[in-house]
Amino acid sequence: MAVVEVQDVWKSFRIPHERRLTVLDHIAGALSVLEGRRYSYEDFWALKEITFGLEHGESLGIIGPNGSGKSTLLKLIARVMRPDKGTIETDGSMASVLELGIGFHGDLTVKENALVYGVIMGLRRSEMRKRTDSIVEFAALTRFKDAKLKSLSSGMQVRLAFSIAIQTEASLHKHASPRRDAACF
Repeated sequence: MAVVEVQDVWKSFRIPHERRLTVLDHIAGALSVLEGRRYSYEDFWALKEITFGLEHGESLGIIGPNGSGKSTLLKLIARVMRPDKGTIETDGSMASVLELGIGFHGDLTVKENALVYGVIMGLRRSEMRKRTDSIVEFAALTRFKDAKLKSLSSGMQVRLAFSIAIQTEASLHKHASPRRDAACF
């Protein structure tokens, strides 16, 4: 079986045409629905007819402009979202570092974030304590191990997240590329 098998995947989002910026705007919108007026929106298809397989040992790069569906596809594979149509099958455990904000906290140090993120990914705290130094070293952040995460660049944060994924021994690693127009497995 392939590590990832994506068959005829489609994903859409509804884009509202009315901007609601304040609580009063939302209340007014709710009242207009009660009065029989409708919201106007359009369906935006981020993905249509996506099919591919990725075998063990293969790599795949997804390149495209902003809004072309790269992150949406990765979120579907990570099961953060569900496709509107089609199937996605994965074999093995996954380490998803798509959303760096999940599990990372800016006021914690690099080492503390590594420990917390690993525990969130399912490892025991005692195991993560043993691995934290090698995670920080692999990410080339040893000089910054006691620095607060919010003082690191976004690229350094990506390296930390990727290092945690590698060091937690997941068999499939998906991550957002440091480039805004690419995503990788």
